[in-house]
Amino acid sequence: MPTRRVALKTPFEAVAAATLLWLPFAASAADVCFFEHYNYQGASQCTSAASGEVGAAVTDRISSVRVPAGTRVTLYQRPGFSGSKLELTADAPNLNERGFNNLTSSFQVASTTPPPVAAPVCFYEDYDYRGESECTTATSGDIQVVLDRVSSVKVPAGVKLSLYENGAASGRMLVLSGDAPNLAMAGFNNLTSSFRRESTATGALQVVFIGNSFTHGNANPVLHYNSAYVTDLNGTGYGGMPGIFKQLTAEAGLNYQVSIEAVSSQTLKFHYTSKRAVLDNQRWDAVVMQDQSNLDPNAPGNPANLITYSGLLEKFFHGVDVNANANADLKTNVWLLATWPRPDQIYQPGGHWYGQTLEQAAAVLSNGYKAAATQNRGTAGMIPVGDAFVRAIGQGVADRNPYDGIDGGKLNLWLGDNHHASAAGSYLEALMAFGRLTGRDPRSLGASSVAAQAMNLTAAQTTALQETAYRQLLASQAP
Repeated sequence: MPTRRVALKTPFEAVAAATLLWLPFAASAADVCFFEHYNYQGASQCTSAASGEVGAAVTDRISSVRVPAGTRVTLYQRPGFSGSKLELTADAPNLNERGFNNLTSSFQVASTTPPPVAAPVCFYEDYDYRGESECTTATSGDIQVVLDRVSSVKVPAGVKLSLYENGAASGRMLVLSGDAPNLAMAGFNNLTSSFRRESTATGALQVVFIGNSFTHGNANPVLHYNSAYVTDLNGTGYGGMPGIFKQLTAEAGLNYQVSIEAVSSQTLKFHYTSKRAVLDNQRWDAVVMQDQSNLDPNAPGNPANLITYSGLLEKFFHGVDVNANANADLKTNVWLLATWPRPDQIYQPGGHWYGQTLEQAAAVLSNGYKAAATQNRGTAGMIPVGDAFVRAIGQGVADRNPYDGIDGGKLNLWLGDNHHASAAGSYLEALMAFGRLTGRDPRSLGASSVAAQAMNLTAAQTTALQETAYRQLLASQAP
């Protein structure tokens, strides 16, 4: 039976090695084994070490060697890897035939198996991986064949891919962790000029949602939905719309680690001045943030504070602010989620938009977020949720005015307070975030969406809301 010493010392501990005990036990198939006689007979030493001195039992008496497949063993005449040498890449039953009998004092082991070839990233001219294309295994570079014509991307498992609007990895950016069959959903169609790829240990993208009750929801089933799979940075146990988003990514086979930092009624000014510490403990791949429902509680409709504090938060996450996130990264996508108009502010006396139409109120909100995304060029753009609410109403999917009753066959996108989103409204909100962040068509989730069922939506209602989100995303290139 082959023998093997208990521990193999460092290459230059020849004296100490000579005094080690050798104990017999079976060698691993991955071990290199040295034998005293031809045809693997006599005293032996088997080792999994990458290099070392041969043991005293076989020093200068090795006549045959077992070499595992995919391994190269270099035998040296003297200790310390010096003197004459012989390389072996297969079993050698008779070293006399190789002119190296009874000469080995030290050895080195290396793999001959080539490293795996990186799977390519592929860029396509049309949606659903069609049309002209180019594929590359490069870690970064400028697009050549389909420059500014990329509509879909194949992303290998374990790769995080950043797409850039300009050459040399500059300008507005989109981060992906999986295939994106329709970049129009992400507001990034026909924009890609360059890219960077990096490997990720888990393949997961880290995303945090920042906001208030328009983010966490105001009642179940939304408020605590999927909270076991969402990290609440404030410890309040919310799942909310981020919980729905997390479930949608799981349904799509994507790996997103989702966090929420939401405090009822608060503004982005509050989050910047009071919550940076809880946002500072992570390197985020994407940040989604929304402001107070009327933009500014003290000046409804005025986007000035939204523009200022979304800009400060963007700089915080990108590391270009005096209060920068300690884990800041310029590759973080920062999105602004534009919220919906409130019926209580439109249809009730005293409401800020009383006497105006739902569309007019929605336009004020949407334009405010658009102005913030345009002025703060570090943002990836906006997610037009309020516009999606209006589209759902225009397409007959949802009711316009809950104060006069809900028309038959239509959804109410608001709760009974005519302020917060209903489960249907929050599902539509999550669909919009899903499409923007992933580049996936919300319709691909299908009528049997688990998240939709948890929101008590029928199959017909689910597909109608998915169609609404798809149409709105298609119509609104970011910002």
